[in-house]
Amino acid sequence: MINSDNLKTWCLICMTTLLLGRISNAQKTEWITVDPGGNGWLTASAMHPVSGDLYFSTDMRFSLFRSTDLGDTWDPISNVVPGTFNCIVGHPSDENIIYGHQVGFIPESSGIWKSMDKGDTWEMVFQSELFGTGKGESGVIHPGNTDVMYWTGEDGGIMKSEDGGKSWKDHSNGLPKSKLERNRHLNELEIDEEYGVYYPSRMGLYFLSHGKNNWKLLTGGLPQSDCSDVQLAHNGILYASFPSYGLFRSLNNGGKWKLITNGLDGKSCFRVVAVESKPDIVYVATAKDRGVYRSSNLRRST
Repeated sequence: MINSDNLKTWCLICMTTLLLGRISNAQKTEWITVDPGGNGWLTASAMHPVSGDLYFSTDMRFSLFRSTDLGDTWDPISNVVPGTFNCIVGHPSDENIIYGHQVGFIPESSGIWKSMDKGDTWEMVFQSELFGTGKGESGVIHPGNTDVMYWTGEDGGIMKSEDGGKSWKDHSNGLPKSKLERNRHLNELEIDEEYGVYYPSRMGLYFLSHGKNNWKLLTGGLPQSDCSDVQLAHNGILYASFPSYGLFRSLNNGGKWKLITNGLDGKSCFRVVAVESKPDIVYVATAKDRGVYRSSNLRRST
């Protein structure tokens, strides 16, 4: 235990972040290496929201791997058309469907690809270099209308598709695109089925309501500073990490925010993970090997 105020308790559980945590029978968190090995830069990783399958891409010989057993074993599923996957997104209701943005060895193979069989085979659905080279890239699919997709663009803006990825249009009204430089593996989009899309950026946290065309910078207690991550939790609860400030929480879908970092001792918060099925538990990854922290009672605090 690091600190406690009877409402918010954070415990240090690990000194590294790119590992898989498992809870033993004694409720002790154990971290193990789960990547498929080898050299190369990690370009994308994802867990499918339906199946729980893991996907892992590196720039080592255009590698793409899949694990169906939480990382115990890995199968190579690289596209037969050479390229590097910089973002992987699982379909919100079909465990067999995944989308990925590939930067191809040749320009003609760059774009959005789709697999209907968990990555065994791939087909290109949109050829383009508009999605960039993978720095901070992310995509989301509308859970209630899976033809609607949002993807980060090379210029810092957002691309939107309304036909399952077959065509895309710029959807960046209200965003200062020239100032939205992203960081690798950070600044990932988050989507709420009822309310809209959240975009953490170096200028703050932006929000786009479903059916609207303009992004708005969220304030209500949030700083206009680098926002590295945002996570939906449960019944309108959101968490947002700001490395220069700490962890913020909203209880009303982003309308108002409160800083909640007791126990984190001023450490820079870079990633936050909250799971709807266990809304009491929140994980925060901090910078410079200062650890991963867990709180088991944030939802109950006011």
